[in-house]
Amino acid sequence: TAAIDGPHFSPEYHDAGIPFLSARNVKPDRWSLDDVKFINEVDYHQFCKRVKPEVGDVLYTKGGTTGVARAVNLTLPFQVWVHIAVLKLNRTRINPEYLAFCLNSPRCYEQSQLFTRGATNQDLGLGRMKEIELPVPSTLEEQARIVGSLNTRLSDFSNAVTRLERQITLLRE
Repeated sequence: TAAIDGPHFSPEYHDAGIPFLSARNVKPDRWSLDDVKFINEVDYHQFCKRVKPEVGDVLYTKGGTTGVARAVNLTLPFQVWVHIAVLKLNRTRINPEYLAFCLNSPRCYEQSQLFTRGATNQDLGLGRMKEIELPVPSTLEEQARIVGSLNTRLSDFSNAVTRLERQITLLRE
């Protein structure tokens, strides 16, 4: 697994163009793109020389909001700022969704916070990030079974929350 972060400076932003994600745009369960900034094609291609985020990578926040992971499923081109690490995985050994679930687990999140607290600039450095310990089943099949089970349970919770919110609305009426 390689961990590469985005550019270490703020580019010029535009009203439209290529999305440029910061840590606040990455959530464990969704993309929060309402306030995303945009860069032009020239900057995008320049930043891609450092790292090009792609489907199957995992984004992991390392500054600002630290310790949030999300498997990339965005098919549109985008780039990331310095506070996001792009984890390029050996997908013959680890499932991106499994890794994101692990990194968002309380145990791994706690480790990310401990490693960040020791940093002078409150940044989870790429080197310290690699020290986070997590359980990895030896087969992709087992990882996929765990991901499937977690997705089913999360869907059940989400449906229950939606039902409760509807009931609350009706009760208020």
